[in-house]
Amino acid sequence: MLTSTIHAILRDYPLIYLACHSTHTRARQNPHGVTTREASLLAHLDTHQPLALGELATHFRVCRSALSATIRRLEGLKLLERRQHPSDRRVAHLILTPEGLEAVHQDSILDPARVAAVLAVLTEDERAQALSGLHLLAQAAQALPSTGARP
Repeated sequence: MLTSTIHAILRDYPLIYLACHSTHTRARQNPHGVTTREASLLAHLDTHQPLALGELATHFRVCRSALSATIRRLEGLKLLERRQHPSDRRVAHLILTPEGLEAVHQDSILDPARVAAVLAVLTEDERAQALSGLHLLAQAAQALPSTGARP
């Protein structure tokens, strides 16, 4: 049985997503030359907190070798860096570069102009409340153990 809080999120999140969703582009139309799938992969990385390649593969439900060519390509575009784990050289950690962060923002599933239009409807106080709530949900989501579920 769904609680009213869960129901509210299940009701409201798709409205935000649909209102702000950007159109899909092909790699040659994309300013960074990345596909929608590659942009999705980049969106899972951070500029400060490294993510193990194995964790990313588990999340996408593919083997590490299936991501290797994509990781090499994005590394060649200087959108991510591959770093060796300090104590286990077999473990590769991925980190988003500043160029990769720019690509994530420009290639986001959300259209920045549409997000700005939604935020413009709110008062300054409402925007602060909305961002605070969204940030809290994002932090709680990151604290969950990985399930290997697809994004």
